[in-house]
Amino acid sequence: MNYVNWERNPSTALDRGFCGSLSRSSGFLRWRDTTCEVKLPYVCKFTG
Repeated sequence: MNYVNWERNPSTALDRGFCGSLSRSSGFLRWRDTTCEVKLPYVCKFTG
């Protein structure tokens, strides 16, 4: 199954990241791939 609700296709991006966040420019309706070093706010966080 392919998930298609991305702001851009992460598999074709040269600078793709392996973490995700909701995109502000899409009204938080689409996901954006980001590098995992980027510090972003979160609603829930799980460890383990």
